[in-house]
Amino acid sequence: MQSSAALVRTVLALRAERRTGLLTVDADGARTFVYLKAGVPIFAEEGTQGETLGRMLVRQGKLTQAQHAQVIAAMTDALVLNEQLRFGEVAVELGFMNEDQVRKALYDQVRWKIVRCFQRDELTWTFEDSESAVEDVGNFPMRLEALFLAAVRWLDDDQKAELGLRRYLDDALVLGDRAAEIAARFELSSPERAFLDAFDGRRTVRELLGGAAAGEVDAPAILTALIATRSVAKAAPQAAPSSTRAVAAAPVSERSIAAARPARSPDALSERAIPVARPATPAQEQPSLARPATPLQPIPLPTSARPTLKQSDAGAPATSARPTLKQSHADLLDGEAHAEVGPGDRLAPPVAAPSSVPAYGHGSALPGPAAPPSSTPAMLGRPGTAQTFTPPGAAGLQRPGTGSAMAPPTRAPMKTRASQILAALEHQRVKPDPQRDPANEHEAKLLAERAYQEGLKEVKAGRWALAVPPLQRATQLLPASEEYKLLAKWAAMQAAQARSNEPSHKIERSEVARIALAVIKADPNSAFAFYVAGNIAMIDDEAVQAHKLLARAVKLDPSNLDAQRLLRIAERRAKGEGGGTGGGLLGKKLW
Repeated sequence: MQSSAALVRTVLALRAERRTGLLTVDADGARTFVYLKAGVPIFAEEGTQGETLGRMLVRQGKLTQAQHAQVIAAMTDALVLNEQLRFGEVAVELGFMNEDQVRKALYDQVRWKIVRCFQRDELTWTFEDSESAVEDVGNFPMRLEALFLAAVRWLDDDQKAELGLRRYLDDALVLGDRAAEIAARFELSSPERAFLDAFDGRRTVRELLGGAAAGEVDAPAILTALIATRSVAKAAPQAAPSSTRAVAAAPVSERSIAAARPARSPDALSERAIPVARPATPAQEQPSLARPATPLQPIPLPTSARPTLKQSDAGAPATSARPTLKQSHADLLDGEAHAEVGPGDRLAPPVAAPSSVPAYGHGSALPGPAAPPSSTPAMLGRPGTAQTFTPPGAAGLQRPGTGSAMAPPTRAPMKTRASQILAALEHQRVKPDPQRDPANEHEAKLLAERAYQEGLKEVKAGRWALAVPPLQRATQLLPASEEYKLLAKWAAMQAAQARSNEPSHKIERSEVARIALAVIKADPNSAFAFYVAGNIAMIDDEAVQAHKLLARAVKLDPSNLDAQRLLRIAERRAKGEGGGTGGGLLGKKLW
């Protein structure tokens, strides 16, 4: 088991070698398939029930809960005519979105599937070379460093510390490349780009975190991402500031290869340190028009450590010198020379960071064993058509944190497949029974989601007793969904408390807390799961733990007013216990 930092360095190594194939990542029962083309992530699928396109659009504020429920109802009704409709085409037909917005949403959905990989703990992974694997999937090229930074932004301070930040608090760092190059790879905003100017080789990480420039940006997240991806190097004690950035890494030896293996200690990212920038020799100081060298050069694997890689393409020659990159071989490098994207791999533009999350609308489930990757992406239009992201225009592509400025939705004038099916339902006056038994797994998922949306509507109105029956039906239709189970249990508990005016039994609370933690493992961005877990911690007088959980819930969903209220109470109680609330696991300031 390894950290997400080791995973990102594995993908950096694959990018340096321009490998094409399928990366399978497992963590806490959740499985994600990431498709790489010349080392660049272009698509991802989740073997478990991940966040659906509709849920993501509600979370981002692009659709209302009512609009989402209407689309799900139309998709469910179409099954009566033995027709399967895609969420995107129905949303376009109902006038809620246009096609450009749906394509951008599909890009966002793929992006967040990869981001969630980097937010999980105790990862294992394998890589399989396969040109055919990427033939029938979507094509959404993304910058790996930006994906990792997006994941780190949502982690708490303890997690950032474990990813390497704590280890280098008292070290001075220098950039491993030009600031403009690094800013482009991480898709940094203008203030974040200015923060890179503070890496002068004299100020320590602790000083960078406390500097004036750090107040305008998420300095802990940026520093963690830079350290984990080996985009920085330790400054030599007496290195001249003008020459610290243009130095190659130290020579490779058997000892340094062994030291590069991942650490098991949670306090260190790995057993070896990031490279040290050495003072440049006169030969290195000669002027050149080429890009400056980076101190993060790849270390080649010894031949004996490169077992035969599984080849999945029929008829393709076997490659004896390319290993299946499992984690034991993934981290044998001090750094990586960042490969440029090929001419045919146009990177999609930066995507806005998540906006405020509507209450109870973001959890994702962790049902049963993972399914193999499907060759049919859930795209706009007919099944089986690979899609390439096309920017809808500069107005709709703003940098992270600035929101999304989309063109107003327009209804397609042409008769689409969705419009014909919905018209047929209306013409035949078909009134499907939402309580019917599903004919197949696909129908079961749609009926479960429809029931879940009905229950969620009652929850938002505070009608807990009315929410219980549809939520219980959702769990019966899809028993593997921890998310459905969590809201159903929570609604039943709240309804019982409203009837009796007494708090729930500790055993019942423990069961709900267990389900909430299972949802968090599956989706580290589930605001509702953090809210429930924090709420139960408050009832059990665990103020410090409640503060940590509720702070995460509020960060993910600023619209949850009850979470904000409980957070203030937890903060007062935690201070009264002497723990403080400085951001660490035990309330202590980490830096």
